[in-house]
Amino acid sequence: CRCFGVRLTIEALNPGLTDFILDLWEGRELALRCEDEVGLLADSLHLMDHPQLERELEENSPWITHVHLSGTGRAAPCFPLSPQLGRFLSGLKAIGYQGLASFECRMEQTGDMEAAKAAVIDHWNFGSQEVP
Repeated sequence: CRCFGVRLTIEALNPGLTDFILDLWEGRELALRCEDEVGLLADSLHLMDHPQLERELEENSPWITHVHLSGTGRAAPCFPLSPQLGRFLSGLKAIGYQGLASFECRMEQTGDMEAAKAAVIDHWNFGSQEVP
């Protein structure tokens, strides 16, 4: 990777999918073995129910290079955000995350992408809000 200027990003998954790299701490252990060639992907779906999510994001923040965003069950985020996704975004904001993010969710209707972007940006800028 280093020869080509490429950095790999590994994703922590939930236990229903695998028994390897189940949280950011486990991912970081692997990344540390590879010096600066491996970063972490924080996926809201896999991490949003972790009991120590805020601590997990904070302690692993230097290694987080990309984020996946989705609502519960891979639905597109919508307003108001689910409490779990809101907690995930608040945790990212608290650590000063400014890296890349992408939606990894189902966009089932025309306008879902715009609505998802608006919901996430609104939460990022203003925090938890009630439905207007």
